[in-house]
Amino acid sequence: MHKIIKRFFTLRLRKRRRFRVKDGIYVVQGRYLSSGKNQINDISMGGLSFYYIESGNRVGRDQQTVTLLTDRPNSAVHVPCRIVCDDSTGELIFSNQSVKRRCVKFGRLSAEQKKQIKDLIRGYSLHS
Repeated sequence: MHKIIKRFFTLRLRKRRRFRVKDGIYVVQGRYLSSGKNQINDISMGGLSFYYIESGNRVGRDQQTVTLLTDRPNSAVHVPCRIVCDDSTGELIFSNQSVKRRCVKFGRLSAEQKKQIKDLIRGYSLHS
């Protein structure tokens, strides 16, 4: 019983609702497309999550940026973020590469960035 009560009080709820997204919206870690384009799993005004294949490149948990892309031309949105979760899913592609899920929390957003993210959520979420 003690564990249930402790779990109830330590349960963290999201501040913002997350929306599952359709195909056609991607995230790029860092500044260059060569670092990999990954399909976004879900997104909110506070952050997003995506799956990626682990490579030898390590990305620090400190402040960095991600770029949100769509299939439309000139749709790149550069957003400051911080990695909050980076867990392995247990799936293996090759013996030395595994699939991981990364969750990022957005940093301070300008009014223009907020508008662009709202438009992405409206245009690409499954149930908006």
